[in-house]
Amino acid sequence: VLLARAGTGEISEIYLYEPASGKYQAITDHRTDACFLPRFSPDGQWVAYYFFLDAFDPHEKDMTVANKAIARDGLWWEQERYPLKEDVPGFGLARVRPDGSDDTVLVKPGSIFLGDPQYFPPAWSPDGSHILFFWKDLDRPEKSEPASPGIYLLDVSTGEFRRLHPETIAALNPTWYPDGKSVAAGTPSSLWRYDLTREATLLYELGRRVQVDRMVVSPDGGQLLLKVDLPSFFNGPWLKGNGIACLL
Repeated sequence: VLLARAGTGEISEIYLYEPASGKYQAITDHRTDACFLPRFSPDGQWVAYYFFLDAFDPHEKDMTVANKAIARDGLWWEQERYPLKEDVPGFGLARVRPDGSDDTVLVKPGSIFLGDPQYFPPAWSPDGSHILFFWKDLDRPEKSEPASPGIYLLDVSTGEFRRLHPETIAALNPTWYPDGKSVAAGTPSSLWRYDLTREATLLYELGRRVQVDRMVVSPDGGQLLLKVDLPSFFNGPWLKGNGIACLL
């Protein structure tokens, strides 16, 4: 069992807990970083996780130091940071063996900006060859405006990553199809299937702005289970409040 702190701005490590023995041990050793949202690879040989360099010590007793660190952490959470505050890093993506060896940075710190990261854990492909992660793409100072929040695909063997969909479209909460050749994702008003070959297929037009919080593809790839959050001011005759739908 993998354990991590929920607070992404606080110094923390990833722990491996053995239920049979009741023992646990840290498998990361960042010391001054926040490590969070760990996910096992399908074969159990690797653990992918995010880390944040600008973490603060939750046990700091000097309130002057603590408040300064918390205020700095708050700078990172600003939604619009143009021009980019280059001294306020974003998240990085790394992987490590369950025994703590081979801890390797996959995507450099500062490349990943998640919004609320609890909604966007790294997602391994079924064969473990790729990892999906969420990126707000704010580390390009040459651009006057950021790209829409999006889903990026990392090739673990080469270290290369790319966006799955156009910059004009915001896509969230991806989930792999069982064959590992495509990904389902929600936009504010539609559901899409993105093939690793860059081909995009519209699955369903939702008709109005909603937030797709979770999606799961059936084992045969023929159905998509999703949780939809509809803010009260968007409520209409076709859907009230929140709901769960099954798309055939």
